[in-house]
Amino acid sequence: MENYLEIKKMQKIAGIITEGEYRMIIEALHDETLDEGWKSWILGGLMALTTLAGIGKVYKMDKQAEADRAKQTEYYNNVLSKEVTKMSEDDLFKLGTDIAAKTGELKYSSSQDINPEMYKKIAIDYAQDYIKAHPNEFAVGVDGGIYALPK
Repeated sequence: MENYLEIKKMQKIAGIITEGEYRMIIEALHDETLDEGWKSWILGGLMALTTLAGIGKVYKMDKQAEADRAKQTEYYNNVLSKEVTKMSEDDLFKLGTDIAAKTGELKYSSSQDINPEMYKKIAIDYAQDYIKAHPNEFAVGVDGGIYALPK
C-alpha cells in the first residue's frame, strides 16, 4: 500500500496524474466505510485510468518533441546549412575546436597517429555534424557566420 502511494505521489509530481486524481486515490484508500475488496477494486480502476492518462501524456510529449525536432531540422536546412557552406575551413576549424572544448567530445594528443591536417579535417567535420545535430544551439550573426548561442 505504501509503495503504491509513493508511486502515485511520484506520478503527481511528474505531472502524469493531476492533484485531483491523487486526492481521489488518497481518499479512497482512507475511506473507512469501504471494505478492502472495494478499495482494491477502486484502486485497480484508478490505476488503469492513470496508466492510460500517463500513456496519453507520454504520446503527447513524443509528438511535441517530434514537432520541435522538425522545426530544428527546417531551421538547419533553410538557414544554418547555407551559412555552413559559406564558412571558410579556418572558421569551421575554430568553431569545431570551440565546440569540442565545451563538449569534451573531441580530443587530440600529439602522441596520436593523427597529423595536424587530419585533425583539422576531423574538427571541421565535427563542427558540421554538431551544428546539424544541434541546430537550436546556433544562430547566424548579422554579419553572417554561425555563432553558438549562450546557454
